[in-house]
Amino acid sequence: MERNNENLKVKIVENGIENDSRVDGLSNTRPSADNFSKYTTINSCIDYLKIRFVNFYDFEDSFLNKILKKLYINIDKRTFKNSSIYKVFYIFDEDVDFYGGAETQVDTFGNYTYFLELKGHALRMFELRLKEHEMDIRKGYLDLFEFIFENFTTNRKIQIKRIDLVIDDYTNLISKSEFDKKMKEKCFSSFFKTLSNVDSSVYTKRIEKANKGWSWYVGSRNGTHMNVYDKVQERKNRANLDVSVKSWIRYEGRFIESYGDYAFIEVYKSLLNNEFHNCVCKLLGSILDIKEKNNYSQEDICKAPTWVKWKKLLNFNKPINLRKYSQAELEQLMIIRKKEETTAERTLSWLNKNVYRGISLMFLLDANNFEKNIADLLDKFSTKFDETDLSTINNYRVQNGLERLDYNEALRLLFYKIDNLRNISNSNVVLDIAKKVFNTDLNLKNEN
Repeated sequence: MERNNENLKVKIVENGIENDSRVDGLSNTRPSADNFSKYTTINSCIDYLKIRFVNFYDFEDSFLNKILKKLYINIDKRTFKNSSIYKVFYIFDEDVDFYGGAETQVDTFGNYTYFLELKGHALRMFELRLKEHEMDIRKGYLDLFEFIFENFTTNRKIQIKRIDLVIDDYTNLISKSEFDKKMKEKCFSSFFKTLSNVDSSVYTKRIEKANKGWSWYVGSRNGTHMNVYDKVQERKNRANLDVSVKSWIRYEGRFIESYGDYAFIEVYKSLLNNEFHNCVCKLLGSILDIKEKNNYSQEDICKAPTWVKWKKLLNFNKPINLRKYSQAELEQLMIIRKKEETTAERTLSWLNKNVYRGISLMFLLDANNFEKNIADLLDKFSTKFDETDLSTINNYRVQNGLERLDYNEALRLLFYKIDNLRNISNSNVVLDIAKKVFNTDLNLKNEN
């Protein structure tokens, strides 16, 4: 789909639908193609997808079979790879990796975890297979994402470990020197790290080696972040790959762990609604907001107006804030963390296994104040109790025939139990004092 913007004056290629620019597909390295058009100036794509799941049995496994069919991959055409870490490691097609079974990556119930990893090249090959099967690119991605989405709530415990979403600019709309200046002057805010009272070098890193490249990253190095780099130079550095454009700056948002799940769902919805490019813009805007020159302190930099060129590049009105998913959205989108089975019995089994030692030691260390200490723990938890916790709780309650709790009801239950435990503790102290005063074992009933 094309969309012309009067202010931006560029053509946006969206959702992999062929047009006169001859750019088809959502993923990567389009300017390397012979048929790349000079009229294509902005492109969006998916450049990486890594899926985690449990309970792989063998290559007759229906889940793996089905997902490979969605990728148009023959499950029998696989190459074994030796690994000292993973019990299973195979490569499908040219770049689709399937591996897992590491002893260090067992989940809380002892299930081995497995990964299906598609790098940028693997996604491009997926698109070529779709074309060979005369399948629309957007429809192919939609089928794949829909299948993954439907399996979020099964015992596979699907998690999107990472998804990379990209905006490619071939127009030099924001030059490298302009971007450098904004970063050095700290005219930006990151939604995934607070910059207040911290040296900005913790959050931004520039890598420049003579003429071998240029890049920045903003966000958490080990979490969700954005890489901004010179794709022309990067491709020349890698086996001197051909590039048919003079300027190519890539804005690559990497969404990891829980944010990978949330970003995946947003992309899935955008594929359903034919709004992929707009979704990618909003998601990248959720990581980084570049500001106009301003007099705000670093604590208030978020209040400064967004830089006009950043608005033009991302072409959106409001970012998708993945940090503020509400309880309703979490439940509707089925993004409850799958760290446990769906039955309360298995959940309690996990709790008993992992918590019993600390609770027992707490009692033995200070038996007289045990109830008070438990109450203090509940009190501390209540201050951090959030909508994600509530979503998890309601998932188990519904599975076991219990009524759902709203947020205020859950807090009231916590506060009632805290008060009850503290009263028990106070009553026990009174009984101990009475025993000492009367120098006898009193046969008193503790009403609490």
